[in-house]
Amino acid sequence: MCTPRRHVMKRASAICVVMAVTLLAGLTGAASSSAEAGRTYAGRQLTVNETIKIAYDAGFRSERQLLVVTSIAIAESSLYTRARRWHPEYGYRPAGTEVGVEGPSSMWSGDRQVHSDRGIFQISSRSWPDYSDAMTDDPARAARLVMAISKDGTDFTPWDAYKSGSAERHWDASYNGWPALRPLVRKFLAVSGESGASTGEATGMRHPVAAGETLFRLAVRYYGNGEHWTRIAGHNGIRDPGSLEVGQIIYIP
Repeated sequence: MCTPRRHVMKRASAICVVMAVTLLAGLTGAASSSAEAGRTYAGRQLTVNETIKIAYDAGFRSERQLLVVTSIAIAESSLYTRARRWHPEYGYRPAGTEVGVEGPSSMWSGDRQVHSDRGIFQISSRSWPDYSDAMTDDPARAARLVMAISKDGTDFTPWDAYKSGSAERHWDASYNGWPALRPLVRKFLAVSGESGASTGEATGMRHPVAAGETLFRLAVRYYGNGEHWTRIAGHNGIRDPGSLEVGQIIYIP
């Protein structure tokens, strides 16, 4: 049997344990809320097929381009048309800037709002200030902006989801609740009549790679400027420019 003093001490210890658990839960909840406060999901959530069609209508016609654009949208915004990822570290957008989505109160100062990545393609207000919220929140217009930013579908490095490889996880297997994209893209292209792209083959002038040829030399030959090698690489889905093999078929857009 415990003495009264020991009983009191045990009870005090139990109370301390409960308080510590409660405090820890509170801190965990606060961290979760803080992380969630960094994003706002607003607008309508598009379907995968709608997104593929929007990208196609904007000019992305090859299988790879449609895979990249659609997977970027999924990874970046979960296909919410007015999604936001807030960037208070970049400061506030100038007074008078159009800001069409309500965010956490901490993201506002008077009539100004902090910078954010906007729309289904998460186009940065800091990097692309000339593109209004109305443009980035309209999926069809935003897809055309992506075409411009990506240099006609040849350079998707402005998107973190592409550089990190997280977008590519959606291409050939279901991931995080989303279906595998490649079968859907191929089905869409088959119905659209893009037979070359529907088999995974880019369209354009067919060029078999000869010994010693590089993408830079091909760009010089066909465009008169070796700097356009990235256009050829993007069109053919080539990520390593040093991986060309003799006899490999390259399509010149």
